[in-house]
Amino acid sequence: MVVVKTKPAAAPQPRPAPAPRSFPKKWTPPTHTHEIPEHLSTDEPDVLVPAQKYVYDVKTCAWKEADAMIRVLHPNRGLSQGTMRVCFALEELDETGFRSQMVAKMFRHDISRVVESDYFNEGEAQCICGILAEKFNRVQVPAGFQRHVVSFLQCETVRIKLREAPAAYQHKRLGFFSYRTTDSADILFTMEPRLTGNFTKYTNNFGNVYDGFEKRRSLEEEKKRHRVLMAVEAFSHFTLVESGGSMLVCDLQGVNDFLTDPQIHTEDGKGLGMGNMGQEGIDKWVDAHVCNEVCRAMMLEPLSKGLRNFPRTAENESRVSYYQILRSKLRSQTPVRPEDIIPLKKPLSMMSDDEQLEYAMRLSALLSD
Repeated sequence: MVVVKTKPAAAPQPRPAPAPRSFPKKWTPPTHTHEIPEHLSTDEPDVLVPAQKYVYDVKTCAWKEADAMIRVLHPNRGLSQGTMRVCFALEELDETGFRSQMVAKMFRHDISRVVESDYFNEGEAQCICGILAEKFNRVQVPAGFQRHVVSFLQCETVRIKLREAPAAYQHKRLGFFSYRTTDSADILFTMEPRLTGNFTKYTNNFGNVYDGFEKRRSLEEEKKRHRVLMAVEAFSHFTLVESGGSMLVCDLQGVNDFLTDPQIHTEDGKGLGMGNMGQEGIDKWVDAHVCNEVCRAMMLEPLSKGLRNFPRTAENESRVSYYQILRSKLRSQTPVRPEDIIPLKKPLSMMSDDEQLEYAMRLSALLSD
């Protein structure tokens, strides 16, 4: 008989408490492009980099370059994204160390062949919208009629040279420093002030209107939004008339009457952003538009359904010419000459005083309407 010796069984030990489950941190983007980002967790420090920014000077019709110092907040995490762009939080520092809260807007990775000119086109569009908004706000309306003015955030195009980014960020495949243009491989973006308040979308590219906030707001806030919406719709109508049918500003959103990210459709479909749908975009907007009280107060003529082209009157031809020249000068950075807008019948030096005065009055009337 074989006896097998065994060790006495150990006393049962209490089971250790299970370790807390860990979940990967998941970032949910905010609903708009100007969310304050301080609540976002981040595993990468802010990055301070030198940059060059380009600002359009309306007086000289030229892009002006200036050095800038940019701090990228949460470089691995954007604020939000839309159909075409992703947004990041920035600070711009001046020589005294004062920090301006800004937003960078960059084309998404799934948009192919993004080149430098795409960002200047976006800046160009917002500059033209600013000029049109000033004209819109000067139009007289009947006494006692309350109309919101509209304004566009100043948009700057910014370049960060890849070689000036920290070495650890020069080959990133995700986050802010991964958005590089295909032609220069530099990091380009449009930059504008960060808005505070209820960001909302008013209209889209084809004339569809959004009647309320994306989230429930107070009755007073909804009423104010409706008044702004009426002005925004009338502004789009005005841009088509003001340009002689050659361009239409649409796809408008912002905080109250501070607007951003506009799209311009042009009759030739060239320039002014990737969303320029040309005459087709203009036609679809015209088909969808219903004139409102602001359109009528500004005495804007109703747009006939199915209207495809504005009548080619001498006045409309001058307006079309002016905006075509303005677009080309934005790209060439060459000041606009008066004779480019209204052709001279003979050199100014050969005109009489009365002829020079008449020419100056015609030019002033066209540019200040």
